[in-house]
Amino acid sequence: MKQLLASVAILAVLAGQTMAQSDDGSEAVDIVDGDTPSGEVTPDSGETPIPAPLDTVESPVLVNVQGVEFTLPEGWQAISDIPTDKLFISPDERYTLLAFWWFPDEPLAGFDDIIEVNQVVVDNEPMIRTFSEIGEILSLQNISKRARSDSTRFVFTVEGSKVSPEELQAVHDTVLASLRFGTGFDTPEDIPPVIADPLPPEEVTPTLPEPVWDSYENTRFGTSIAYPSNLFEPMAPPANNDGRTFGGIDGSHRFFVFGQNNIGNLAIPELIGRDIDWALYEHVDISESGDDWYILAGRKDGTSFFRKVLVDWTTGHLHEFEISYPTALAQDFEPIAQEMAASFAVPEYTAPPPVVDTGRRGLSGSN
Repeated sequence: MKQLLASVAILAVLAGQTMAQSDDGSEAVDIVDGDTPSGEVTPDSGETPIPAPLDTVESPVLVNVQGVEFTLPEGWQAISDIPTDKLFISPDERYTLLAFWWFPDEPLAGFDDIIEVNQVVVDNEPMIRTFSEIGEILSLQNISKRARSDSTRFVFTVEGSKVSPEELQAVHDTVLASLRFGTGFDTPEDIPPVIADPLPPEEVTPTLPEPVWDSYENTRFGTSIAYPSNLFEPMAPPANNDGRTFGGIDGSHRFFVFGQNNIGNLAIPELIGRDIDWALYEHVDISESGDDWYILAGRKDGTSFFRKVLVDWTTGHLHEFEISYPTALAQDFEPIAQEMAASFAVPEYTAPPPVVDTGRRGLSGSN
């Protein structure tokens, strides 16, 4: 999700180009409650085609992102306007607003550019708010702690280029004050139960092919793991190279491995509590820990999960591995998860000579 910042910067440039084209005489198309423009600008012969001008909101408009609504201020322009993903730019082109449903395939916090993380409540919904800075871009991002039945969470972000934190906060708060979750979250009552006919035992118990083992190593944090390459395939890497997500060949299972910073130098119990709180696990059946590691295992949304985190007190890094798979396949996947967890490793680190009375864990060998 962090790569959105770079995308927004590019889109802002494109927005400026399309606006300039409109000033040169192209026909502008007014936006009406989410309608998309249909006009095109026909370039002169031999020239590169120019995109149609952006929609401009002539008066405040109610934006709907699959059940979540907020009011867009007058003068903002729509860059992307699809049911699950909205992107707008302010009249002065200094601010961008993103609202979308996101599948959490990377950590919510722990990146180098994040300055502050807070727990907030918006329209009676708990959210995680991060404040980050990348170059001249400041960002306030809100991620819902509750997920829909498809495991996606709602994200509302306001970014500003060459603005002060106070200016960004003012624009953010103005729009966020109008946000209402409405029918955005489905409920168990909305999801019809699936009733299947009983099957013979030999059909109920699925089997997996014999694992063919390969390995992955992250070049940024040095985290490595062995995995069955005939059951998982790597997905596109994140822009910040903090790790990798691997999807199941048939789409029913996945795992991810990544590293992040231990913001606040949280102790093991605090890290466990944060993971359980953020991931919204339904049942945690196993919770084990040591001086520099912990394991969580249980069930969530009809799937089983196994999570292992290695804590490097010296570098301040967290190295995280989590695998999820259908509970019906637990008998086949549990040995694979155990094998992967056993291979999960971080690079060796040679600690400097002990420093007396620093209070920093990992330097003198004590916690």
